[in-house]
Amino acid sequence: MSILFICTVGGSCAPVVNAIRTNPHDCILFICSDKSEGTVDGSGTPCRTGRDEGSRPLPPIIVQAELNKSRYKKCILQDPDDLDGCYRRIKEKAVAVAADLGAGTDIIANYTGGTKTMTLALGLVAVSEKWQLQVNTGPRQDLIKITGGDVVVQMSSDGFQEDQLLERAKEAATRFDYVTITTLVTGFLARQTLPVSRRVFWNRVVNLARGFHAWDLFEHGEARDLLTPNGRYVSAYLPLLARLSRLTRDQLSVELVFDLLANAKRRAAQGQYDNAAARLYRATEMIGQVELGRTLAGEKSFIVDAPRPALPDLPADIREQYVAFTRENDRLLLGLRETFLLLAKMHNPVGLLYQENMNRMTSALKNRNESILAHGTKPVDRVQYRSMVTELQGFIIKAGELMKSGRGEITQFPLDINIHKLVEDDVENHESH
Repeated sequence: MSILFICTVGGSCAPVVNAIRTNPHDCILFICSDKSEGTVDGSGTPCRTGRDEGSRPLPPIIVQAELNKSRYKKCILQDPDDLDGCYRRIKEKAVAVAADLGAGTDIIANYTGGTKTMTLALGLVAVSEKWQLQVNTGPRQDLIKITGGDVVVQMSSDGFQEDQLLERAKEAATRFDYVTITTLVTGFLARQTLPVSRRVFWNRVVNLARGFHAWDLFEHGEARDLLTPNGRYVSAYLPLLARLSRLTRDQLSVELVFDLLANAKRRAAQGQYDNAAARLYRATEMIGQVELGRTLAGEKSFIVDAPRPALPDLPADIREQYVAFTRENDRLLLGLRETFLLLAKMHNPVGLLYQENMNRMTSALKNRNESILAHGTKPVDRVQYRSMVTELQGFIIKAGELMKSGRGEITQFPLDINIHKLVEDDVENHESH
């Protein structure tokens, strides 16, 4: 594996020469301005032992460090006080040189020399690209420079990188993008050696993200197992999650219907309107199945087994109308429309609500039926989805009220998975110690 050593060059050559001698390297990249370029490989004696008049002249850095032309490159900054320009030029040049050295090249950045803007730019690139960062330090007689005996010190940017990671995690949470949060944090933890307290903090963030992601996939049992240990941060969600996790794969409930509505909103927030439309359709279909199951069983429960009605289960006066819907063992195969119309023929209030709004419901469902994820080839766009939400969600809420379920509420995930509370606790823990 190759090593690229990058250093900023200013008026003092000794710290740069010392850093080169200290660090193993396969190539040196000097970051310099047109004024400091000569100290790298200029002719004669462009370097000096100090800044006072009596300082002794010295040959350029490459001579002092015994470098030949094949072992170094230069990145000349046209305006060493242009932070954005320096940042972009350093990153571009360093990435290109590292690519020439081969995949997996380790990069060490030393920001001892150069203008303040040059050193800040190199530091920002190093932190952004996760390079090893170092500076030369030693005794000082003034605030101008190190006077001698300088040593290379490895610098940590963990705090800065954690702040960046936290902001990116918060931003991803506003999109309900839990996969990105998990990927960012686990990648960071794999690269960094952090104190136990910091790992505990970030592991909690990961478990919250994984828990809500599992819930997003309707893996309610797995979500419960991941979120419950962090219950103080998600206490408002645990009762609902506990009830959803107790449902078997063959059971339906009013709360599962509203869980689907919340899921549809999350997909829409990510611009996945076809996925959102599919969930809206299923939620509409499911509220009808729940009510049909309750009606046929004569039960008051809002948790039912997925209904598989047989012809003999129907009132005698309408059985003949459903002979065409029978399949094996006289079981009826009913779609969304047929389920609600059957309820209407049984004088069920939810069925009658559908019958009253059937034309509008059919129009709203048309976009889903023509979707590429259903029976057509057209993607659902934002306008079409908004139209579906207005009609279908409104219908489901009214149906829940008619059923008197008491649990017809859309519980949406927090937009920050309570990272803010984790941070508050983390600060309190640090202050208490």
